Amino acid sequence: PIGADDDISEAIAIHIAGRCDGLAAVVTDRDAIELWCDVDTERKQHGTSADLIFPIAHLVSYLSGICTLQPGDLIFTGTPDGVGMASGTFLTEGQVIHSGAAVIGELHNRCVAG
Repeated sequence: PIGADDDISEAIAIHIAGRCDGLAAVVTDRDAIELWCDVDTERKQHGTSADLIFPIAHLVSYLSGICTLQPGDLIFTGTPDGVGMASGTFLTEGQVIHSGAAVIGELHNRCVAG
């Protein structure tokens, strides 16, 4: 496992580069990656990876101790404030969620009835 005190920049670069050649060189500060979430066209969340409860190094260290991380793996961490019960708003069928991380990419998901 990767220790929390280890310099994990290279490990993160290897994981990112596993599926996106060249992207690792673009991520210069893992704790300053811009993150956002829009519902339809309304911005609901905006921050950086520095706003996470646990630093990126801690997350990678913890997870690598309980599972093997492979190149291209994604780590989903939860969200900053601004959505769900705390805001009193909830997603409805047909809405589109646009989530993104600068230099890494975006996800677009349409809500469907379940």
